[in-house]
Amino acid sequence: MAHEIHVIALDYPPSLLNGMQSDLWYCLCALAEKNINIRLHLTDEGAHFINAVHESKYELVTYVHPNDPLSDIDDNLPMLFFGTQAYWNNRKNLDASQRSIGIRIFRNEASHHRNLADIHSLGWTKFSLTGKSSELEKIHQEISASPVSLFSTCRDDKFYIQPFVGNNIVQYTPGKGSFCIFNGNLADKDTEFAAYWLLEHVFNKIDLPLVIVGTHPSQELENAAHVRSNTCLVANPSLNEQQELIKKAQIILTPTFIAHQSGFNFSYLLALGRHLLGNTKSCINEAYRKAINIAETPEQFIELTESLFFQEQNENEKEIRQSLLCEMNKDEQGASLLIKNLL
Repeated sequence: MAHEIHVIALDYPPSLLNGMQSDLWYCLCALAEKNINIRLHLTDEGAHFINAVHESKYELVTYVHPNDPLSDIDDNLPMLFFGTQAYWNNRKNLDASQRSIGIRIFRNEASHHRNLADIHSLGWTKFSLTGKSSELEKIHQEISASPVSLFSTCRDDKFYIQPFVGNNIVQYTPGKGSFCIFNGNLADKDTEFAAYWLLEHVFNKIDLPLVIVGTHPSQELENAAHVRSNTCLVANPSLNEQQELIKKAQIILTPTFIAHQSGFNFSYLLALGRHLLGNTKSCINEAYRKAINIAETPEQFIELTESLFFQEQNENEKEIRQSLLCEMNKDEQGASLLIKNLL
């Protein structure tokens, strides 16, 4: 059995506060725990993150742009792609009959882009997202018919591996926090849409503080967040800064308006945060709802935000969270399945 593998993650840099990106990070950790040597292909941004949060266990191969052709692959080592785009861009130079190739699919990208199109009114953005969805559907069909293995978070797929979440423990912060927080990759259209929704429909009606935290916000969103005295935006914080903001917050808001097959990285929020408040689309796993408050309408978000803002957590909530975190951590099983089918 080979003990080395190329991991190609050019589509996005790793992060611990986003479900899709933390899936990559904790998968790397799980493979390293099994003494698998990893040649990690990342953009410069992704390599910067890896070096900032961990003494590198990986042989890094870096690229300026996500669409740059793969380099340093003059071998027949197995390859694991995170996302389909990098594989698709390089498929003509890769022979799946000569090496094991797998793709980690965190969500159905074609469906995701259709859902994004649905939340936009008629116009170029809606047209572009619809076209991208059709393109991604064709790509997925062609890959499915090839020798490439697809490792999915969908239970109905052949190689099901639930999201990698790490071995988090509840870091119980006593007392009450001083603000509400919404965080994520603000360059994602669904995340940006949810931030605007909170500003317009919830915090425009109540006088409680909201801090929007995330990477790559648009200037328009920054301006909208700073119009009111009770809302603000923290752009591109470091990982430590994000962690500290989550610990200091009283309520973590997680609304989304498109269906996520795998949802947010609730494990990290359950470990660090106080109250969580989202909607059913942001929490498709019913087991997690034992630790997450659910609202659907603006009125329900307003009511629960005003109520939770003055409530402290109790020991029972801490125990529920720790039990959930233990149930969520199946990283060792996922790593074993990858090794069995690729190496």
